[in-house]
Amino acid sequence: MKKLTIIISICSLLNSCEAIFIKNISNEKIVLLAPSDNTQLDAGLISFNWQTIEDADNYNIQIATPNFKSATKILLDTIINNKSIDKDLTSSQYEWRVKAMNTEYETSYSTNSFTIK
Repeated sequence: MKKLTIIISICSLLNSCEAIFIKNISNEKIVLLAPSDNTQLDAGLISFNWQTIEDADNYNIQIATPNFKSATKILLDTIINNKSIDKDLTSSQYEWRVKAMNTEYETSYSTNSFTIK
């Protein structure tokens, strides 16, 4: 019984230590690849791509029109675990932003604007 108690204590200690080893990514910066800032694109399926952050589990991507400061519509606000997503868009001005997250930390948003003609 004493050995079982020691084993359970060790297992509990190891599991609770996991949070200590979560890397703080809050000072990392997402690099947005496409659409690049101030780009002009044709209407249709737009691919949004960014560089991954080491130790990030998920990414929050948001798309607004015409921008986040004076948004008339948030077209996308989702959390995904890869570095790209496609969205069908019509003629307008847009801003998009992405932040990385893990179980304990998150980065700031990186933001680009673009126009669909």
